[in-house]
Amino acid sequence: MSEHCLIVQLALTKKLCLNALLALVFMLLLSSSSPAQFAFAPDNLVTRSLGGRDILSVQTTLESPSSPMAGIAKVSIVAPKPSPADRDLEVVIYIKDYGANPAESIAYRREVRLAEGASRTDLQITFVQPRSNTLWDVDLFEDGRSIENKSPNHANNLNINNYTPDKAYSTSLGLLAAGESEAEMKAAVRTIVSQIHPAVDLNLMSTTTGMPPVLSSVQAIDQASDDWRTYLSYDFIVLTPQGVAQVNQQPELAEALCTCVAAGGSLMVTSIADQADLEAVDQLFNRRDTTQIDSATMLESQLWWGTELDKIGFLRLEKDRLLLTSLKQHGLLQREFGFGAVCLSDRTPDRFPIPPEDVSYISPMHGTSDFTADSDGDWFWRNLIRAVGKPPVWTFCAIVTLFGALLGPGLLVLTGRLHRRSLMIFLVPAISLVASLGIVAYGVLHEGFDTHVRITSVQAIDGDTHLGFAWSRQNYFSGSPPREGLKFSPYTYARPVYAEISDRSYYNDLDPRKGRTCTVIIEPDQQRWSGWLRPRQQQQLLVGNRIAQVELPIELTRVGDSTLSIKNNTSATLPLVVVRGAGDDYYVTEQLAAGQTVKLDASHPTLAAAKVAKRMADYRPTAPPELGEGGSLLDFGTGSRRYSMTIGAANYQYADVLNRTFERWMSDKMQIPQFGFSVLTTESSAVEIPIDGKKADDLHLIVGVKTW
Repeated sequence: MSEHCLIVQLALTKKLCLNALLALVFMLLLSSSSPAQFAFAPDNLVTRSLGGRDILSVQTTLESPSSPMAGIAKVSIVAPKPSPADRDLEVVIYIKDYGANPAESIAYRREVRLAEGASRTDLQITFVQPRSNTLWDVDLFEDGRSIENKSPNHANNLNINNYTPDKAYSTSLGLLAAGESEAEMKAAVRTIVSQIHPAVDLNLMSTTTGMPPVLSSVQAIDQASDDWRTYLSYDFIVLTPQGVAQVNQQPELAEALCTCVAAGGSLMVTSIADQADLEAVDQLFNRRDTTQIDSATMLESQLWWGTELDKIGFLRLEKDRLLLTSLKQHGLLQREFGFGAVCLSDRTPDRFPIPPEDVSYISPMHGTSDFTADSDGDWFWRNLIRAVGKPPVWTFCAIVTLFGALLGPGLLVLTGRLHRRSLMIFLVPAISLVASLGIVAYGVLHEGFDTHVRITSVQAIDGDTHLGFAWSRQNYFSGSPPREGLKFSPYTYARPVYAEISDRSYYNDLDPRKGRTCTVIIEPDQQRWSGWLRPRQQQQLLVGNRIAQVELPIELTRVGDSTLSIKNNTSATLPLVVVRGAGDDYYVTEQLAAGQTVKLDASHPTLAAAKVAKRMADYRPTAPPELGEGGSLLDFGTGSRRYSMTIGAANYQYADVLNRTFERWMSDKMQIPQFGFSVLTTESSAVEIPIDGKKADDLHLIVGVKTW
């Protein structure tokens, strides 16, 4: 018996040592993080047989860009022979942020059918990219049961250091038209990067220069994704005129690229030679059906403004080829589109013009820090729902006081009169139980079981193409979350935003299947976030959705050289409207009622900015007074992001898309482009809200450019 125990003890010791060695190796690998790169991680899974059916080989490739925006999981399910019948399967991808707090796991589920007679099926899943090291795993279900072969461990890790605030990586994508050379396109993209970011290191393998690396990728257009979210991680996308023509023949891909640019991306079209190339770009963004439109009206007014070293000029595509003339003169023209930018160049990439110091060819709204919680500023605290989530302190104090009075003198007097002091043995716990239940019941019932939603959004719309994009911070508080979860459109971007994100000094559980807080069920017509919304907690999402049908909130009419007529086209009062003319003439009006028209005289930029800043003081979201000045409620711990670092620090640099938009379009630092407008409203139907609920304190900023 003793020998047997000794053998068992030695085996356990050997196993523990082996596990410790594996953990040590894993930690060493994590500590030797290489520069950010496009990580292409493979996984091969062989299933077990269920009900006598053939085993399946599941091959998964996780494409994980360096930007914490969106990644792609490409899955291929292969059978050894054609399937004798339809097989309904379900792929589950587990994604976990490893080494950060909170390190929560999200499961992405998508159904797929291996059709009768087929031996292979392929699918793609777009997921929210973690900000740090990516842990992931794959499972396959059939008839609701996992058919994964449990013997091997398929947990994966991508140690790519996705986002580091003090480093600037350049990521770019070249879309390759049929017949174009992949090597030439990659060289072209890298050459453009060297002009835009002269400090980047073009040597991908270099680890000694200390410079950020350039991360370029080339993809054939006929294999490109029609999901706009997969393009968010790139600083810019490069196309040739041949590529633009090919994209125009694929409406879904064209819509994806336009949506990505509207969300904050940058598109560059190089080597433009003639008017036909310009018209192809115009068609890409206007999405006109040229077969059903009169050629006399096909070229609508399309406003472009050029990056012209020292001035901004307005050019229209249909007038005397002025756009082409100016393009050949300056080498590059730029137009804002939504939150993004479109750049046109008649130069080949090797002659791509170097931007001046004060000019950027990349959209100012784009960048990894623009859309993540890492540069959240204090929007989480400013976007709290005020009416709920607060403990009724004075009510609790009254209950506790009454409870103490009843248990003390009250029971003594009562039992003394009854001459039954022994009753206190039963009355004290009984009254304590009733009081405790009463406090809990009051805390639940006074907030009810309704769902509360608070939305703060920025919306950029294009007045000519009538397309736009909305980024919103959505805060939820639900007394009883619905079982079906949150329902989004299939291509809506959504990611959780936490009160703080801090790096841990130790590592979390390596199993991405553990700590799961949400399951995203991907269906043909929607994506459902199941299990994410928890009862009676303030939770927030960053949501990005395309505005397919844009309705301009205001109508502008020139009355005189320095007089403008503004009409409210909405059904709600607009608290603040700011319009800029062709020069430095600004027009500001407040509390514009629904359907009302006002005539305004031009104001000087300084006077207009002062008026806007004064009015915005009444509408700017602020943190609850209980948390003012980074008070003791949240000023604790060792995390890298604290409330006191945001609201308490006057010089904190807000870098998220909401703060940047408000600062540029609706503050005393206004930088509105010519013929630009910014409208503040408390109601909007352009933001996609995945759940019905009571709304209060909503705020929407609508910006755009429209000539008048």
